[in-house]
Amino acid sequence: MTTSIPQTMQAWLQTSRGQPKDVLELDEQHAVPTPGDKEVLIKTKVVSLNPVGHKTMKFPGLIRKLPNIVEYDLSGVVVRSESANFRVGDEVFGMCVRLLGCAARTPPR
Repeated sequence: MTTSIPQTMQAWLQTSRGQPKDVLELDEQHAVPTPGDKEVLIKTKVVSLNPVGHKTMKFPGLIRKLPNIVEYDLSGVVVRSESANFRVGDEVFGMCVRLLGCAARTPPR
């Protein structure tokens, strides 16, 4: 399966500390990351801001440097894989937390 991968994507960036409605900004030309060793690139279909990501927006020390792509829960399709565990075309769901990295799973086959 060949998938054309764009150079840019939309991303919600946290630009300062505070309530999400006050500190989130949509970047419509954010660079698409390149997966490293044992990583995958996922075309997200659905994302949500989880309660931990919501709370960490307000507190100094819990957020890395700004601007920052916020943590979220996601589902989507693998479009590039450098992992033996995932193939291009796999439907996945997972959680992305910048402090820990992302974790994704495929539903049972």
